Amino acid sequence: YNYYASSQPLSQGRQVRPTMRTIIAQFTFLLLCVLIRPSSSQCKSRALTVEEYLDLADTELLGSDFCATLSEAECFATAEETWADLNEEEWSLGQIHYEEKGVWHPYGFCHVGPGMTGNERKTALMNSLNASIAELTSVPATTFTTIRLNVDKLKLDSKRNVAVLSNTEDRFCGVIRLPEPFACNIADLDSNDENVTNIIIQPLHQYMKIGSGTFDAMREIFDDTNNVGSTDLVFDFTLCPGAAEEIGIHSTQSDRDITEGFVEWAIRETNNIMCSKVYENRVTVSFARGDPDLSNDPDTLTIKFGTAEDSSLDFFCSVGLVKGVASLPTICFVELERESEAENDDATYVTQSGIPNYKPIFDAGITGEGQIVAVSDTGLDINNCYFEQSIFPSSRQNNGRLKVVQYISHADSRDDNNGHGTHVCGTIAGYSQEGSRGNGVAKNAKIAFMDIGVTGESFLRIPPDIELLDTGRGGGYADNAHIHSVSWGTPVTDVNRKSANGYTTRARNFDNYMLKNDDFLIVVAAGNDGQFNVANSVGTPATAKNVISVGAHLNDVLSMNRVAAFSSRGPTQDGRRKPDLLAPGQSLYSAAGNSVCSLTRKSGTSMATPATSGSAALIREYFEEGWWPEGKKGSGDSIQPSGALVKAILMNGAQWVTSVDNPSQYSSTVQRYDYSQGFGRISLVDSIYIAKRTNVFLDGAEDIIQDGDKRVYTRAITRAGGCSYPEFRATLVWTDEGAVPSCRNCLVNDLDLLVIKKGNRTSDTVFYPNGENRRDNVNNAERVIVPFVQEGDVFEVRVEGTNLANNEQKYALVMTGCLNFVDSRGFIFEPPEQSGAEDIKTRSIYTVAIVVGGAIFALLL
Repeated sequence: YNYYASSQPLSQGRQVRPTMRTIIAQFTFLLLCVLIRPSSSQCKSRALTVEEYLDLADTELLGSDFCATLSEAECFATAEETWADLNEEEWSLGQIHYEEKGVWHPYGFCHVGPGMTGNERKTALMNSLNASIAELTSVPATTFTTIRLNVDKLKLDSKRNVAVLSNTEDRFCGVIRLPEPFACNIADLDSNDENVTNIIIQPLHQYMKIGSGTFDAMREIFDDTNNVGSTDLVFDFTLCPGAAEEIGIHSTQSDRDITEGFVEWAIRETNNIMCSKVYENRVTVSFARGDPDLSNDPDTLTIKFGTAEDSSLDFFCSVGLVKGVASLPTICFVELERESEAENDDATYVTQSGIPNYKPIFDAGITGEGQIVAVSDTGLDINNCYFEQSIFPSSRQNNGRLKVVQYISHADSRDDNNGHGTHVCGTIAGYSQEGSRGNGVAKNAKIAFMDIGVTGESFLRIPPDIELLDTGRGGGYADNAHIHSVSWGTPVTDVNRKSANGYTTRARNFDNYMLKNDDFLIVVAAGNDGQFNVANSVGTPATAKNVISVGAHLNDVLSMNRVAAFSSRGPTQDGRRKPDLLAPGQSLYSAAGNSVCSLTRKSGTSMATPATSGSAALIREYFEEGWWPEGKKGSGDSIQPSGALVKAILMNGAQWVTSVDNPSQYSSTVQRYDYSQGFGRISLVDSIYIAKRTNVFLDGAEDIIQDGDKRVYTRAITRAGGCSYPEFRATLVWTDEGAVPSCRNCLVNDLDLLVIKKGNRTSDTVFYPNGENRRDNVNNAERVIVPFVQEGDVFEVRVEGTNLANNEQKYALVMTGCLNFVDSRGFIFEPPEQSGAEDIKTRSIYTVAIVVGGAIFALLL
């Protein structure tokens, strides 16, 4: 029991002394394993070939440290020659780790061959694993307690135990930690030929865990004399699934305790006395808890190695540290952080402009001032410098407070160990004068908070929906929160898909709350169940019609046009398009819970949601401060925008993404308006008009339409003043009445948006919304984009009350482009056009469209 990673918590420097009962149980179980376990060369499991492995991951296996001065071809040949020996050695290490110390080993866990989906392959893998467990643990549980404990651990939800490595048409691979006897015994249950198996179990050795280019990057840093002594090396050591509990790390521990334990281990395990003083003086360690429900958001040890000008040992010791930690069976991946690491500062310019460090909305002075955003989450650490206040806020709202105007302790009065709620609030409105790195998207906004997470519990304690949504709304209009950010929801599985992805009572309640409170907008995380492009994986309450359902894209300008692999996909069970929008949600730095002024990195649609909520707060400030229509503060009337109008503006300016990212280097394209991206990623520079800072002129209307009626808005394109925006856009959003839970056709009031480009000596052209060639009778948000517009083009925008269940329906319409006319009276109720000739013109346009469309259809036939 001298193996640090398995028996000693990081906060302790003493060995754990087992009881006699434990020793007997362990000895009996290990004896059983030794008796029934074949040698490593006789394992049932097949390992990967070098070529198969290289097709899975880009690591240091063929890196400069492994291959030295060999050419690529020579290096590959060397790897092939030594591959069997490397695997044999690693199998033996796994056996020693388990039999001597009870430690599980990390393995690549693959199912190959055509004809199955990723989920089917994962199911086949878990079934084979369970068969191995059953075969090796046929002894009654009452006799061998340790066996039963290990079986229970192995039978945890596979989502929590398997980190996805690759999913392609002919292969699924993940990373899992297993006792070596079980891994060695896994065989393909579906194979009739014992010599042919679709199951592959590959032990991971240290070079397979270290990111490609790590050692070259370290050499580059040390070779540059300007870096030495001024640049710290920062490594992220990804813990294997379930390893944190085994190591004994807890996020409640101080960084100092974790560092002391880690350094003690590093000196002992590397047996490198030369580096002992270097590690003691230069290394600091912090721990970040991942999301246990997201397989690719693991727990992480972040290790900072400080360089010194007078130390020639630095490179030697830092490489030794990386290799030593990578050899641990509790570590699955090691990565050197690059300076381009994404954070909230990145999320700010990504949502505002998509140009590095260009924040035109902030530069104009729109920073969230005067806005209150309500948040319900696991808790909020108000002592973090991004929220710090002199006293703890009470449940009674007080808008005079610096940052947190209300704290409703529904569950408890602190954030959980994961720091989820603190991170979320930091992304919305965190602010510190020490620098912008962790400042929020609406950094001068304030927070009204409801704590719905009990520390130590995995499930949230959610009050009745109305009580929840009333957070921050105890005063008059000016004092109220008008946005509620919801970074939680129901995970979607194969078992609960029809209900969790359907229209539920909570979805109905959210819709009806927005209907009754026209000023209000609810922003909800779509979920993190979209791995392998799984359809119908958006979970309630993101299935509500009126909310903004938020998916995630990557958080840097080079990769911002990629959907995050985990982001949940639509549609809903009744066929509605979800998610609505995408926002940065991959590896965002924000305020860390249970810390004084620390930041931490998290991924998920939970992170994309507050980025959207913060953007919505900026739009509200834009209207309330009179920026519209001239793009100058105070030049127009103060407008109180509806939730539907804010939603329409965000949707109207959203830009397309082009692919889906995957950690295994597998990516796929996405289509416009599909169930991966909806309307695209948020881009404020394409959404609102600020003189000399943004791209488009903004116009629109909020109005009420009767059943069977229509509204017509005519706008023209002009290039005067240097406007060069290439598109004309129009977006229609309405807050629909709540439907019956479990509905199959959930739209109550059906409005339609049509855009007609008026012909000049040619026929008019009709544009239908959402990329379709027909009307949309499913969704309550519709957008038309007309590309390649020219000077003088005239557009007729029609809103039609096609099929309302009620007498009337309020709506918000937004139009952007190089417009020659913007109604300076503000968003007003515009009277309908009463011209009978208009009806004749409308029928003529439809006739032309039908005739032309019929001709095209006939040609296609």
